[in-house]
Amino acid sequence: MFTNERKPETIAELAKLSGRQPSNLSATLKTLNQHGFVALEKNGRSVKPKALFTDFEIKIEQEIVERVMSSCGAKNIAA
Repeated sequence: MFTNERKPETIAELAKLSGRQPSNLSATLKTLNQHGFVALEKNGRSVKPKALFTDFEIKIEQEIVERVMSSCGAKNIAA
């Protein structure tokens, strides 16, 4: 992940790296912070975003997988 490699020092710097608007990115980071995925470290007037996790695993119940696959016309898949 680019943020883990480059370690932006401010939200503005992360916005440039990600191509997002700073205000939009700030709102996203606040939400991620509220859910424990990102730390927002205040340093004077700036805020440094810090990822608390770098890897994620998403587990989906087999029933949901089968429903999605059938809705897009895919054949049954083995579990």
